[in-house]
Amino acid sequence: MNAALVFPILIPLVAAAASLAAWRSLRVQRWLAVVGTTALTVSGAWLLAALSAGEGIHAVQIGDWPAPFGITLVADLLSAIMVLLTGVIGLSVALYSLASIDRPRESFGYYVLLQILL
Repeated sequence: MNAALVFPILIPLVAAAASLAAWRSLRVQRWLAVVGTTALTVSGAWLLAALSAGEGIHAVQIGDWPAPFGITLVADLLSAIMVLLTGVIGLSVALYSLASIDRPRESFGYYVLLQILL
């Protein structure tokens, strides 16, 4: 269950880094944007399914530091719904932007910034 809490943060970060590495190829950046937002939607659905199965609230300590000093990720039913909603909206924005954004705007790092915002 710890992976389900970390994936909604890790997937867009990895997709943004991969899009930044593919700076010269807009085709690869488009593909990474769609794949990254689809993976975010799937991880949000996985988190919602795990929480709605009656397992309760989940929490994980990042780096094994105690609570006042470390980062604690907590997920309840409302936050899982919001993660899923973010993934669905991000996927629809990524798909819509494939047809609506012109090349000069894409070349300024649109897909990298989209993944960072997610």
